[in-house]
Amino acid sequence: FFFSSRRRHTRCREVSWARRCVQETACGEYHSIALTQSLNIYSWGRGFEGQLGITQKKHIEIASKPTFIPFFDKLRVKFIAAGSYYSLAITEAGDLYGWGEARLGQLGCGKQRLVFVPQKIVVCEDPEDVMRKTHSSVSLKEATPRSANPNLENTDARIRKVAAGFGHTAAITEDGQLFVWGLNVFGQLGIGTKMNTSWKPVRVEKDITNNWLPKVKDVACGFYFTFMIDVTGQLFSWGRGYIGHNGLTEDDKPRKIVSKTENREFTAILCNEQAAVLYSPMRVYSVSPRCGPSCGGTVLSIIGTSLTDTNHFKVRF
Repeated sequence: FFFSSRRRHTRCREVSWARRCVQETACGEYHSIALTQSLNIYSWGRGFEGQLGITQKKHIEIASKPTFIPFFDKLRVKFIAAGSYYSLAITEAGDLYGWGEARLGQLGCGKQRLVFVPQKIVVCEDPEDVMRKTHSSVSLKEATPRSANPNLENTDARIRKVAAGFGHTAAITEDGQLFVWGLNVFGQLGIGTKMNTSWKPVRVEKDITNNWLPKVKDVACGFYFTFMIDVTGQLFSWGRGYIGHNGLTEDDKPRKIVSKTENREFTAILCNEQAAVLYSPMRVYSVSPRCGPSCGGTVLSIIGTSLTDTNHFKVRF
């Protein structure tokens, strides 16, 4: 579908959905969005909170078929995400847009109830970080304190990845910084406090041991918790839930998961309301016998990760 405005009313025309090649989908509580190979966004399902984003004047209660979001007609989108009652999109320029329910601060656009038209979410990098990136030869100790540079201004960050939960959102910038906003009653923002809501994006800087957080590779949000993978493949989580720390826990800063993660390098993560799925590629450290003649009945020993001890494994040479 597409919408066009003429004589102060909105007109809709159906186009063949079968011709659209979908490369990515995201699902909220009662709505779905899809990104096609032509980098256009479609949405369908429940729209009471404006999460469909397909009209500029008022919300549409239900869309029973995939419907083109006209706001992105001249913008090319590279990534999408869906929270419980809101939606997010990242353009090729690195700009982040959000629409839908905003009463919990999940859109990072200040105190609003509902947002029916996609609205840009401004994520500001620290000016000192921008200076360090621009002048990479300047060490951290040599960087001039911000207090000595009162004229420094924040710079809009380019967003690479975004994740949405029930009432909170997390975004990764192109240089690996993690920003969060929204509901924080269980510490799911990871900023060291449990204030009710953060209405604007704030940076997650340190873990629970007060060490500086490494650059971030991937992030995912559940209902009241957040998971993160850093660039070395280490796994962190925070918030409230059974999030890898031996039982029900509640942390307001990132905590490294150490149980059953030794020698593993994680590369991807997915979360739903109460669970998480982690992906770690198989790694082989040694194979024996390494060489020499072999015959039937030879015992092959493989040591690595993501393997199981079994007598039913067969190898064909």
